[in-house]
Amino acid sequence: MHIVSSGYGMQYLPYIAVFLQSVSTAIKNSKILFYIQDIDEDCLDILCKTYQNSEFIETDIAFPKRNVERIPLKMKTWTEALSKLNGDILFLDCDTIVSKSPQGFFSDADITFTSKDEQFQINTGVMLTKNSKAVQFFYQQWTQDILNILTDEQRIEIACSAQHHFGAVDQMAFYELINFNLEKNNYVYNTPYGPISLASMPCDELNQVNSVPLNDNIYIYHYKGGWRQIIKSGEFTQYRRFYESYPMLLLFHKTLKKAKKAMLLNGASPKTVEKFSIYPFKWGLFKIKYFLLSLLNNNLYSI
Repeated sequence: MHIVSSGYGMQYLPYIAVFLQSVSTAIKNSKILFYIQDIDEDCLDILCKTYQNSEFIETDIAFPKRNVERIPLKMKTWTEALSKLNGDILFLDCDTIVSKSPQGFFSDADITFTSKDEQFQINTGVMLTKNSKAVQFFYQQWTQDILNILTDEQRIEIACSAQHHFGAVDQMAFYELINFNLEKNNYVYNTPYGPISLASMPCDELNQVNSVPLNDNIYIYHYKGGWRQIIKSGEFTQYRRFYESYPMLLLFHKTLKKAKKAMLLNGASPKTVEKFSIYPFKWGLFKIKYFLLSLLNNNLYSI
């Protein structure tokens, strides 16, 4: 199984390090193809030395300024990766932590994606893909549909509006392409190379996007949305409150700590490693606060 991801800009350095550390730990003998851009040379150099199971490809994409337009462009690199790799491919957003190998979720379906019974019903941050000419055609069409949406400001607003079920431009394009219905788990998409099958899996297991306690049944944690504000500035939000978010925040911190230690062991300077740092949380006080809140809620989680 190949793993493909991408990260652009120094603001993603902590996520990239955590991602690579978690994948290298959870999926033994993993082969990672990582598209990267706008990263300091010393940081890229130490990533290459530390995670030698990874191939880094530097891109030169002209990114728009707005995140709603930048983020969907990951599909350009994912589509390119399909032309380079064979077999099973796990496409992941770089703001994920892999806790266990999801190899067993590769089923008879050509593409396995994740969905949830919430306002935004699908999330494209985890895509299990069995490569073929027909699948490549699907990804190309999906990418083209994204680019078409990005030319229409009204469609962009609809894609990102809380009044609709999409949550992002790439998710809107995917939703429309397969005619997604929350009550269906299996889909067929016809291509010039024959039909492909798609299957939906619960986000709760394969792509946990909410702030939840750690659980052995969760394979991939996804630090999307409000997590950026927490990790960058230490500010929790009404949707990512301290009590619910602390277990996953601690997991992120511990994984980053292991990544930074690995980089130092591979010759990184402290100055370089510091570039990967997140907000300096007071972990001791956090642990006490979480313990007291757990008692108050009569729901003490093991930390």
